[in-house]
This record gives sequence, structure tokens and C-alpha cells, in this order.
Amino acid sequence: MLPDSTTSGAGQVINRMKFADTAIPDMYKKMLSMGSTQNSITAKIAGGALMFNITSDRFNIGDRNVAAVKAALQTLKIPIMAHDTGLNYGRTVFFDPNDGSVKVKSTTMGEKIL
Repeated sequence: MLPDSTTSGAGQVINRMKFADTAIPDMYKKMLSMGSTQNSITAKIAGGALMFNITSDRFNIGDRNVAAVKAALQTLKIPIMAHDTGLNYGRTVFFDPNDGSVKVKSTTMGEKIL
């Protein structure tokens, strides 16, 4: 939902899964604890749309989310295998854990498999 947990307010308890900078490392640690290996983990990312016509970078959460996700993945040395990010349309994302496929659906852009 948001790129950076450090801006959530001093002293507040945060939901770490709402922020790219905390959710991705937490998921990575959980995957390793469940038996994954560093070399077996890859990523496919989708989202980060600019849903409203706002010209301020501060309010362009989509671009900031994509940048934060890429930075977190790079820090963990997790390669991005496919992506569908940015632009100005919303997406619904479906992940199939059986084969690792990601389906991205959009009312304006149709459907694709990452």
C-alpha cells in the first residue's frame, strides 16, 4: 500500500505488511524459514498506477511504491522476472502458488500472464 514505514508516525504501532520496506524483507525471511533458498526466490511485480491526475511527486504513491519494491528486492538480491507497473490504470492480480504464474487483469488493458 505504501512505500516507506518510517513516515507512518513516530511511536505508532504499524502493520508491517502495508509497507514495501518492511513487508518484502519479512516475506523473504518467512520464505527462508519455510525451506526456500536464496537462489530459488524470484519476484514478479504489478501495480503502482497513477490513479488520479496529480502532478506532485509527493502524492504519486504508485511510482514511489514501485521504486521501494525494486529497492527492497535489489537489497535482498531477488531478481524481478516480470513486471506490469505504472501508467494510469488499476489492476487486479492473481497469484497461482502451484506454478508461480501471475495473472494481471484490467478493465481497460485486458488480461495477461506474467
